[in-house]
Amino acid sequence: PLEEFFKKLSAKEVILKECCTFEKLRVAVEDEKVTWIGPLTIYDTALRIGANLKIYPDNIYLHCGTKKGAKAIGLGYKKKVISKEELPVQFQSLEPYEIEDCLCICENTLSRIAQNR
Repeated sequence: PLEEFFKKLSAKEVILKECCTFEKLRVAVEDEKVTWIGPLTIYDTALRIGANLKIYPDNIYLHCGTKKGAKAIGLGYKKKVISKEELPVQFQSLEPYEIEDCLCICENTLSRIAQNR
């Protein structure tokens, strides 16, 4: 599946380079998805392409682990996207893609902290 996904995206290189926002880029990547490619791969792929184009997310995209991390700190984890302003002050100095990483990587730790409150 990843090879097929790569081929489809490579064929759309010009279109991807014309995207002026991360959301447009993410949607363009999502439009080329194939079986077994889910939201996390779509986000990660768009993030890497966007970094190359100097286009970064303005919001935090919730999928897989990020939903669990968001739920652990009491955020609207049922949403697809949350804004930075919805997060506790401790996250405000981070970029949205860094917050996404933190929510995903630290989901278990955030859950344990929330349980001990």
